[in-house]
Amino acid sequence: NAPSGWQSSVFNVTLTPVDTGSGVAYTNYSIDGGSNQTGTNIVINTTGNHTIVYYSVDNVSNVESPITVYVALDISAPNTTDNLSGGWHSSAFNITLTPVDINGSGIAYTNYSVDGVNQSGTNIVINTTGNHTVVYYSVDNTSTVESVHTIYAALDLVLPNTTDNLSGGWHLSAFNITLTPVDADSGIAYTNYTVDGGSVQAGTTVAISTTGNHTVVYYSVDNAGNIGSIN
Repeated sequence: NAPSGWQSSVFNVTLTPVDTGSGVAYTNYSIDGGSNQTGTNIVINTTGNHTIVYYSVDNVSNVESPITVYVALDISAPNTTDNLSGGWHSSAFNITLTPVDINGSGIAYTNYSVDGVNQSGTNIVINTTGNHTVVYYSVDNTSTVESVHTIYAALDLVLPNTTDNLSGGWHLSAFNITLTPVDADSGIAYTNYTVDGGSVQAGTTVAISTTGNHTVVYYSVDNAGNIGSIN
């Protein structure tokens, strides 16, 4: 009574020997080329495409020609991995999903969602700014469903913006210029500035303490590597 096709749960194969003459003495069987066992109840409880060979012997030692049947069991869920690299990205990118069903029935399909929108496939396009929630899983050909994976895909396509609090005109005493960088997505990594073409300095407070009409240039960089406009 061997079932055809892939099965998703442990099952038994029952052998039914018949001999209208002297009667059946015993029945032997082997699984996947292993040692012979005696009996008529075969338990299939490991994932794989199994080969069963069986025969019976009657009470006058007549040996039946061996019979070969194939049965398939898949009790292992598929496993899916992704190639997402961590951190914020500064340009649109794809996530590739790789589903595997080792020794089993094979992958039927892979589902994923981005921020709650469900789709099927193994190629995920991330092309909008934000820290996106990606959920994915695969299902094999026996309808065994993999545990859900959740990852976060972060894309920042918006440049940071930096402003200053400088008031116009000449000042009569030393003063500071405060720079205020803003980046709503990946956040500010650092702010650089120069005074009169000097060396680049990092920070958001620019001290002006020498007489003259000074040229201050500044910009910020976000955590995705986007460089803001130079002011």
